[in-house]
Amino acid sequence: MGKLSTHVLNITHGEMGVGVEIALYAVFASGHSLLKNVVTS
Repeated sequence: MGKLSTHVLNITHGEMGVGVEIALYAVFASGHSLLKNVVTS
C-alpha cells in the first residue's frame, strides 16, 4: 500500500497545525468507507 503525506499549517500564527483531525475515505458508487482517521501532532 502507498503512503500519503500531509502538511497542515496554522496561517493565523504561522506555525504547524497541531490537533487538526484528518479523515481519509474511499468513495464508491454505493457509498463511502472510512480508511484512516488521525490527528496531527
